[in-house]
Amino acid sequence: KVEASYLPHHRIGGDYYDFINIDEDRFLLCIADVSGKGIPAAILMSNFQAGLRILSRQVTKLETIVNELNTLIIQNSRGENFITAFFAIYNGKKEQVEYINAGHNPPFIFSGKYVKRLDTGTTILGGFSELPFLETGSLDNLSNFLIFCFTDGFIETYNEEGEEFGEEYLLNFIKKHLHLDQKELHTKLISELNKYKGKNEYIDDITLLSCKVLKG
Repeated sequence: KVEASYLPHHRIGGDYYDFINIDEDRFLLCIADVSGKGIPAAILMSNFQAGLRILSRQVTKLETIVNELNTLIIQNSRGENFITAFFAIYNGKKEQVEYINAGHNPPFIFSGKYVKRLDTGTTILGGFSELPFLETGSLDNLSNFLIFCFTDGFIETYNEEGEEFGEEYLLNFIKKHLHLDQKELHTKLISELNKYKGKNEYIDDITLLSCKVLKG
């Protein structure tokens, strides 16, 4: 089950999320955030989306997809914008998650009694003609789990005392409410953030994306 919540800061937002069925055994999950605002940033993210959807049906290696997307962004933005992104492919037959974090806020994965930050990967996309390093993370024996993704607009929201909501606050809140349905969890998180910020305005787009797999 996949649940997403999106709160654009401007009329034209710069966050992106996607769920793509690759075949009967595999799906791809992605969340991304583009630097800059307005139409140029939105066009770049649109190109990113199109590239990802084409590549995910033609290429089997996640490293190749990420390298090709980096080249696409370089060619389209000419170094003026970059994109942070997180990609995960789940193989239900192998019960395995492979992922690459490209400079994005690390999502959390909850499975059984453990939680892990998914931070293995590379740097931002569009900053270098060739990525200076690239590593794929892998988690095995996953039949029941929740991946929770977010963009920095959520955790970088400030209260009236100038204190950031922060990653730890988010993680502890999710831990406390893991028993909830995903839609209700998202609703409670947004309500909590609204109370936290008080009279302050949101300073960026906000996206929450969660994916739960239950195989029995």
